[in-house]
Amino acid sequence: METDVDKTRSQLETELGAAHQQLAALHQANLALEARVEVRTQALQQANKDLEHYKGIVSSTPDLVALVDHDYIYRTVNDSYLHSFGTDRQDIIGKKIADLLDSENFDRSIKPHLIRAFNGETVRYERWITFPVTGRRLCAITFHPVHEKKGYISYVAANIRDITEGKLAMDDRQRIFAASFDLMCVIGFDGDIKDFNPSWTRTLGWNISELRGKPWLDLVHPDDLANVIETEERLLLGQQTSGSENRLRCKDGRYRWFSWNSSADRDRQEIFAIARDITDSKLLQEALKSSVRKYRTFFDSAGDAVFIHDYSGRLLDVNRLACERLGYNREELLGMSPEQLKVTQTAVSSPKLLTKIDRDGQASFEAHHLSKDNHELLVWTNSRRIEYDGLPAILSICRDISERKRMENELRNLAITDSLTGVKNRRYFINRGKEELARSVRYGAPLCLLLLDIDYFKQVNDTYGHDAGDEVLKNLTEKAQKVLRETDLFARFGGEEFAALLVQTSQQDALLTAERLRTAVESMPLPQISNSLSITISIGVALLNDRDDSIEALIKRADQAMYRAKEKGRNCVVLC
Repeated sequence: METDVDKTRSQLETELGAAHQQLAALHQANLALEARVEVRTQALQQANKDLEHYKGIVSSTPDLVALVDHDYIYRTVNDSYLHSFGTDRQDIIGKKIADLLDSENFDRSIKPHLIRAFNGETVRYERWITFPVTGRRLCAITFHPVHEKKGYISYVAANIRDITEGKLAMDDRQRIFAASFDLMCVIGFDGDIKDFNPSWTRTLGWNISELRGKPWLDLVHPDDLANVIETEERLLLGQQTSGSENRLRCKDGRYRWFSWNSSADRDRQEIFAIARDITDSKLLQEALKSSVRKYRTFFDSAGDAVFIHDYSGRLLDVNRLACERLGYNREELLGMSPEQLKVTQTAVSSPKLLTKIDRDGQASFEAHHLSKDNHELLVWTNSRRIEYDGLPAILSICRDISERKRMENELRNLAITDSLTGVKNRRYFINRGKEELARSVRYGAPLCLLLLDIDYFKQVNDTYGHDAGDEVLKNLTEKAQKVLRETDLFARFGGEEFAALLVQTSQQDALLTAERLRTAVESMPLPQISNSLSITISIGVALLNDRDDSIEALIKRADQAMYRAKEKGRNCVVLC
């Protein structure tokens, strides 16, 4: 028979068992909590690393970037901002803008724009700024309101871009049109793209045939169409528009943000528009609100190729554009050894440059990158010393300047070349002639100059037309280049007048050359114009002597000799 004592013991054992079970459950719950804490701790550590990477990229941009609050106090500035104003970070963070600039300048030129930005408006304007380090520069200033939750604007992000050089080159519209990083275009009133610069292809990826004659609204993001059409209607009504923003579709399906300045020519029924890629700036605004989350998007959407490598030359990270330009995917580049990467020439390996980066913290220079298909790219590189995962590294932002350099070389060649015949022009001839004359005087070498003029050339133009006259000039040029040596300099002086500089040539050899040239032109067939047409030339020859103190003096004597050849009946050679 069970006693009361036995019942009490049984109850205690049951309660003790339940307590053990509760204790075990609490232990399991504590282990699960510790695991979640560990995961969150690792995520936070990774987020901090990503944030440091992002800060390094923002600090490396050549634009001046700052974040100010409602009291116009600096909260964040990048390295370019500090460098331009010649100050340290601790001397500017927490200070008012008016402390850096004089109060009168701030109240008049900056504060009104900031007020508009804090009211929710994106403000863009240009003004000259005198920096302590770089001097007086023309800058494009953009104030972006940074919206918090419920639309409250806590900060304004300021982006200051130096546009001095671009403004100084405004007198050469075509050169800017071809070489500008901005998108420039001419759009007809019917909405079709009539003309555009190479930046459209470089930035959006579409080729010429895909863009020319295409309705430009087909590229606009559907969500932006209403605002774009409204802006276009204001333009057609003759109203001014500037600073409008919209997205355009790239060939690969992505969209990029652009800020537009446009004007309409009602007489020509055309709209001339300039669009600046502000994708990076837009991403920067988002990054300021959620920097870690947006880090990778900003990095891969940068308008320039970005490389991060250690001091051994091994790549630690690259952005999307860097991969596209080189033709490798990200995994291939990050998996390459320093020796393999030397082929691409993307890592800073020059001991001189590495020393400069270590000493100054940064360096800017031109470099040549080699793609996977052996295509060479000329890039302008801004490199700086950073810390990556706690180790010293180098971040390089590389802008492709191949097209710009090509255009500069082409323009330079056009400046010294006759556009019709392809030979050098008078300006180049005189400059080169000065060098050859100085060399001849120094070494006592003979130098002769031939000046030739087509006889009765006006009659050719009057009888057969100017197109026929152009053919005569081109045929004469071709014939002269066959008679002259490669070391001789041949140029068109203008109209039907040409000149040849014969280096290391005696008077006798110069006269023989001139006679061969005269004979070759006299017998030159011109069937494309007329089987009965033949032309002759009068040639003046001048040999350098002690009285010639300049190339102009030598030309003058050859010119006098040429006119004596004209007086003698033309089609002859006369020595001065």
